[in-house]
Amino acid sequence: MSIWRCALRFGSVRAGVSDAAGRTRDARFARVGRTDAARSRMWVGSEARGAPASEAAGGGKGVPSENGGMRSAESGRSVNAASESAAGSSARARERTMEFENLSWRTPTTRSGSVWARFRAGVITWPALGLFTVIGSLLLGAYNIEKSRKTEELRKSHTKTVAGKAKLGGDWELVSCADNKPRRNTDYLGRFVLIYFGFTFCPDICPDELDKISEALTSLGDNRKFVQPLFISIDPERDTPERIRNYLKDFHPDFEGLTGSLEECKATAKLFRVYFSKDNTVGDDYLVDHSIITYLMDPTGEFLEFYGKAVSPSDMCLRLNKLIMEYKTQLRASGKPTDSPPPALSVA
Repeated sequence: MSIWRCALRFGSVRAGVSDAAGRTRDARFARVGRTDAARSRMWVGSEARGAPASEAAGGGKGVPSENGGMRSAESGRSVNAASESAAGSSARARERTMEFENLSWRTPTTRSGSVWARFRAGVITWPALGLFTVIGSLLLGAYNIEKSRKTEELRKSHTKTVAGKAKLGGDWELVSCADNKPRRNTDYLGRFVLIYFGFTFCPDICPDELDKISEALTSLGDNRKFVQPLFISIDPERDTPERIRNYLKDFHPDFEGLTGSLEECKATAKLFRVYFSKDNTVGDDYLVDHSIITYLMDPTGEFLEFYGKAVSPSDMCLRLNKLIMEYKTQLRASGKPTDSPPPALSVA
């Protein structure tokens, strides 16, 4: 920023010098014009005053005057010469005035005017223009770098990746709503698993999150074969397998619903530190307050990362696609096929 201030100060100093030079030139031309005009008036006045004296002295032949008198020829000639001198001085003053007007565009007397006029006048020089361009380019580049850094920090704040082995997840067993058969966490090894805890009577939060997961899976294309989305009920008293199965028809077809007894669902939610609690409504028309988090498990069954409510479907898709490509690279290095994940239980 100090270079920028120096450049601005340099331009201001040049403008001030040019303005001072212009004002000095104006004053000099005006002074010369006033001096020539004053000399002409003094010459004409002195000749006019000398006419009667010459006539009284009888020094010359008289000529008729306007009031009927006589004026000497010599005095008339002097007056004519003075008039010619005054005309010449006036012509020279006009020429100098025109010359000043022609030069006035070179040095503006004020700081106003177009940039092109100031450039032609020398206020903005080529070196100064180049310096301004370089400084502007550097500032623009610094702004873009800072903007990219802030955007990346914001993205990382929305997508949390846990380094090391987090104490989330573990061994669990529930019932699949697809075939009413038991499912364990080990049944999904070899694929990434997206787990969301919710309930079918949720008015808005759960549908929004399931829609987001569905959109991310659809955007993955063929890579979605490496991801298994799971919906685990936290309200098993109302969420029967049939109800969950019908509920998930509105979302991605790869979704599998899991439920169980209230104790089994609570134990599974506790493994992921999921909070949920029923309100005080009497009867079956109650709501359940719960955590709004989607958990991602890696192909080995270990917790990898989670996605909060602020994560967009595009961000989730980009993250999942990157992880899947890295997983494919590992499969290729070990000589395993990469067109599909290792064998796993299929959802009927």
